[in-house]
Amino acid sequence: WRREMPAHGTAHREMPSPRAGLLPREITSYLTNAASLSAVLAVYKHHGSSFDAQHVTTTWTRMGKAGAMGRERTNFFIKEKRALQELVQHTERLVPRFDARGIANICYGMAKLRFEPESATMRLLGAEA
Repeated sequence: WRREMPAHGTAHREMPSPRAGLLPREITSYLTNAASLSAVLAVYKHHGSSFDAQHVTTTWTRMGKAGAMGRERTNFFIKEKRALQELVQHTERLVPRFDARGIANICYGMAKLRFEPESATMRLLGAEA
């Protein structure tokens, strides 16, 4: 049995439940096709327990590229505070697994979002770079 992959650039109407056991490439596909901050974070909320270092890096990069501006971004940070904290903690746990490019991409995504994690997170990323 082979699950059909979503076409690149298409919107996803429904994401499989975490119990669906997505393959790593399927998670990556959902992340790269997510068109908004909320859509990217929804993939993390549903499948974050299966995320490896590459998925975390892709999440931050995609959120930076899909970033909102002004009030929309502020509302997103308020609404998704808990999920963002979980993503930051997940990022911190995986720091030893990131290569220099991964760390740079995470920092890029955070900077594009104007997201300011705790200084301890930045020290961890900096020490690994």
